[in-house]
Amino acid sequence: MQLNFRSGCALIVVLSLVHGCGSSTADKLDRHVVAGKVTLDGTPLAAGMIQFMSAPGAKHSLVSGTSIKDGSYKLPPSGGLPPGSYSVTISSSPPPPPPPSDPNEAMKAAAEMKPAKELIPEKYNLKTELTVEVKKSGETEANFELKSGS
Repeated sequence: MQLNFRSGCALIVVLSLVHGCGSSTADKLDRHVVAGKVTLDGTPLAAGMIQFMSAPGAKHSLVSGTSIKDGSYKLPPSGGLPPGSYSVTISSSPPPPPPPSDPNEAMKAAAEMKPAKELIPEKYNLKTELTVEVKKSGETEANFELKSGS
C-alpha cells in the first residue's frame, strides 16, 4: 500500500500519541503552546499539516503536530512541546474530488485513485530545512513563510 506524505504524517502523529498514552515520563514533560502562521508565496496556507520532531540527541524523542487552517495553527498545552530544538515539516494537498453517486463509478474511481499531489516543496517536508526553538517559558510563536520556487 502506498501512502501519500499527508497520510504518512497523520500516521506518525497517531502513533506518537498512542505511544505517549499512559507514559508517566510523557505526562511529566514541561509542555508549551506553539502557534503561528504559515504562508505560501505570501498567501495564508488554506489547509495543511504541520509536525514538530525533536532534534537528534534530544533528551526526549517527541513528535507532535496539528492541522493548519486559513494559515494558522496552534499546538495546545496537552499536545505542546518541551523546550528545545525541533525539525518542522509542513505538507498540504488539494482536497479530493467528491465521490461519484453511482456505486460502480465509485469503485472504478477508487481503483484508479492516485496519490494526492503535494502542494508544498520537499524542502519543507520530505527534505525539510525548517527548525524551531521552543522557549523555556510561555508560548512560542513560530511563523513560516514558504516559497513554491527554489
